[in-house]
Amino acid sequence: MKRITTIIILCLTLFTTKAYAKTGDVVGNIYSTDIKAYINGVQVESYNIGGKTCVVVEDITNQFAYADDIRTLTIWDFAPEYLISKKITYTKKSGIPVGKIYETDIKTYFRGNKLTAYSLNGKMAIAIEELGNDNTFSDIGGKYIWNEEERTINLEMMYRYSSKLHDMLREKTLNMVINEKDGKLVAEFVPVAITNGSILGGGIRPDNSIIPVFYENEIIGYQGRFPYMELIHGEDNKYTLIENEYQESVDYYYLDKISKIIASFSPVKPTSEEWLTYYEQNLYTVKQKFETDEYVFLYMSQPNTHGGTHFLVKIDKEIGEPIHYDSAFKSVSLYGQKYFEDVVVDEQNEKVYLHYDYDYVIDLKTNEVKIKES
Repeated sequence: MKRITTIIILCLTLFTTKAYAKTGDVVGNIYSTDIKAYINGVQVESYNIGGKTCVVVEDITNQFAYADDIRTLTIWDFAPEYLISKKITYTKKSGIPVGKIYETDIKTYFRGNKLTAYSLNGKMAIAIEELGNDNTFSDIGGKYIWNEEERTINLEMMYRYSSKLHDMLREKTLNMVINEKDGKLVAEFVPVAITNGSILGGGIRPDNSIIPVFYENEIIGYQGRFPYMELIHGEDNKYTLIENEYQESVDYYYLDKISKIIASFSPVKPTSEEWLTYYEQNLYTVKQKFETDEYVFLYMSQPNTHGGTHFLVKIDKEIGEPIHYDSAFKSVSLYGQKYFEDVVVDEQNEKVYLHYDYDYVIDLKTNEVKIKES
C-alpha cells in the first residue's frame, strides 16, 4: 500500500511540475547518443531526448522561417542540397547529459502538421521518429530505417525539388515523362528536345496521397501532395500562419537508381533548330535574343507554380549543343529558381552583363563566366 501511495504522489508531483512550468523553465535533459542519423543520405548531428533520436532544426537546414510575433517555426523542406552535413566523431558514451530542455510556447510546423518540438535554449529540436514511419511513408512523406547492428537511423523525407536529377537529365539531354498506365505511374525517358513538356513532366497527384513511380516494374520514386503552410506578412507588420488553398506537389526519386538508368542511354544530340523549337514549345519566354553565324544566345524565363525562373543559354549552330550559363549560379531559392537582373547583351564585343548576387560578365566567345571587375 505504501509503494502504491508513493507512486501516486510521484505522478502527481510530475504532473504538477509540468502544469505550472513557465516558458524558460528547465523541464528535462538532452543526452548524448551513439546513433548515427542520416536525412536523405546526409549525416546530421543527433541527440537522445526521451528515447528518441532528435535533430536541431537550425543546425541541419536553412529551409525554415521563424515568426516571433506568433511564436511559430515553420520548416519548409529537407532536400539534400539544403541540409547541413556534419560527420560526427563519437568521443562520449551514450546517455551522458549534454544540455537542458526548456519549457517553450514556440509551435513547430511541417506540411500542415504540428510537431512535438523541444526548446534547447534558443533552438528547436524534433524527433526523426515523428517525421517518418518505420519502413513506410507517413502522412507527411517520411520513412525511416533503423539498423540495430550499425546503430544508424536513415530518414527518407520526400522533398519538392531535386536539382541533381535535373542536372543528370540535362547532361544526357533527356526528359523523364511520367504517364499513367494500367493504374500505375510509369516513367519514360525520351530526348528532351522532341517533347512538349518540361523536364519531369506528367504524372498525377491526387490530394493527400503518396504514389509510387515505376520504371521496368521497379519503384524509382514517388509523387505526392501535401498541405502547404504559409507565413503571411501583413500590412500591420505581423505574421499569420495559414494553410494555403492549394497543396504542394512533391517529386521524390532515388537518384542512385535513376543515374544507372540514365547511364544506359547514349547522349542525344538535337540540332540547333530542334533546340530552338523545344524552347518555343515549352512555355519559355525569350526576354532577349542575340544571334551570330556560330550561335544563338537566349535569355529566357519560364513560369511555374512557384513564380518562375530564368535561363541563360547559348546554342551552338554547328553541333547543336546548348550551354547553360545559368548552371554556374547557385540558387538560393527553395525551388531552385534563379532571377537575373540588369541583363545587357553587348553584341559588338559578344559579352553579356548581368547582376545576380554580384555583377557578372559572360564572354560568349570563350564561355567564361566571372565577376565583373570594378
